[in-house]
Amino acid sequence: MAAISCTMFGMNALLAAFTPTIDIEQLQKDIHKALKQYARTGRHDAISYLRASRASMAKHERDDGGNHVLRDALEQLRRSHPIHHELLCIHLLEGKPMSIACRVGNWGESTAYREQQFALRQLAEIVWEAEKRIYQELEARFFQRVSPSAMGKVFGLDRAIRRVLELLFERENRPIVLIEGVGGIGKTTLAERVALQAIVNGQVNDLGWVSAQMMRFTTDGAIRPLPDPLRSTTLLLDALTTQLLEDAESAAPVTTLERQVWLLQRQLKEKPSLLVFDNLETVTDLEALLPILRKLSNSAPILLTSRMSLPVESEIYHYRMQELDENDAKALANYEAELRGISAWRQATESEFAALYETVGGNPMALKLVLGQLRYHALDDILADVRAARGKSIKEMYRYIYQRAWKQLSSEERTVLLTLPLVAPRPGNVTFILEASGLPPETTRDALRRLVDLNLVDRRGDLRESYYTIHSLTRAFLEEQILQWR
Repeated sequence: MAAISCTMFGMNALLAAFTPTIDIEQLQKDIHKALKQYARTGRHDAISYLRASRASMAKHERDDGGNHVLRDALEQLRRSHPIHHELLCIHLLEGKPMSIACRVGNWGESTAYREQQFALRQLAEIVWEAEKRIYQELEARFFQRVSPSAMGKVFGLDRAIRRVLELLFERENRPIVLIEGVGGIGKTTLAERVALQAIVNGQVNDLGWVSAQMMRFTTDGAIRPLPDPLRSTTLLLDALTTQLLEDAESAAPVTTLERQVWLLQRQLKEKPSLLVFDNLETVTDLEALLPILRKLSNSAPILLTSRMSLPVESEIYHYRMQELDENDAKALANYEAELRGISAWRQATESEFAALYETVGGNPMALKLVLGQLRYHALDDILADVRAARGKSIKEMYRYIYQRAWKQLSSEERTVLLTLPLVAPRPGNVTFILEASGLPPETTRDALRRLVDLNLVDRRGDLRESYYTIHSLTRAFLEEQILQWR
């Protein structure tokens, strides 16, 4: 079963991801082959492509080579078709000739071979029904734990999904992976798609998803507080424990943090899982959480999202999220316009889209907001409002994306940030930043490091030379809205 692509998932496509298809006749042939392998060696690999079945195995079953899949199916066949079960056991598992095996049904040899094909077909259908049930369980688990945004289409994430999956699953000593980026850039959406792809690929069979997100920005330009954000290590681990531990012993009250971590580690070793910690920047005791994440990462891959970088944490691999390029931004804009019934967007010229992209760049949240505003206002007026930070919805967007980071900046860091709109984004601009800020070189460089860690500034260049850029939306924010916050 080929891995599915997540580039343009909507709700229907997400549901389809949990409804795999298969050639039942080929599965029948592969089960025949697997039974003969099992008879010879006690193991088999002919149906290893049944990824959900393999991912669902507990550790002792994985060590058993996946034989439980065949054993369970054979037991079900024994109950429903006992004579056919005996036929397979005698001829394929015990290796006796058909001239002997055919006696179980008082058949001739040619008839017995036909009955064997019938039995194999029944076995294939049993295996496949079990496989589909596992996918249905995975589907229910996924949609219980991710945010509603997982239902929408996304654009331009294929490469990012592949890279993050590679970091999580294809490295011998995989680190914890942090998806970092400015607000609205799509970090949570990427994490959702990575989790979905890992489940469908059969790389994991459970998902632990906990979030410290405090508020959500809606596409109509409003900030909505979220109930009961998990902003402490204790709350995050309690929620994770509730999701992943289901047996009676685990359901009992956990008296110590050490025991809680031990129970989680034990469960993760038994059941392949992916752990996602979303919106890490709002966790109040991050220093307490990080050592626990390191312990858990010995038993399961861990994916984090944050607006802030964690450069001093050597065990964490940082994946810096980039804004959409022009083609993907246009695809998103066209989709949003169609979704909202904004027919006027069909008349948009290349120059009008260029004006939109120049103003807000490839920030998906900003693009969605502008497209939503087209229901009420003309494009030129909306873009002018974005540049001038006018209107409630525009101001709320800036507050959602930037205000928390702005409040964390020192006066020197703010000074350096405000020089960026004045400096061309090209090699050698460090000299101009130093001159424009009027600060000592060491202070300016420390400020740039902090701004990069907060994902307000991008560092580009190579080993020998650095230069610094900001997103188009950040430029508009600095030119107008920031004056109201100083």
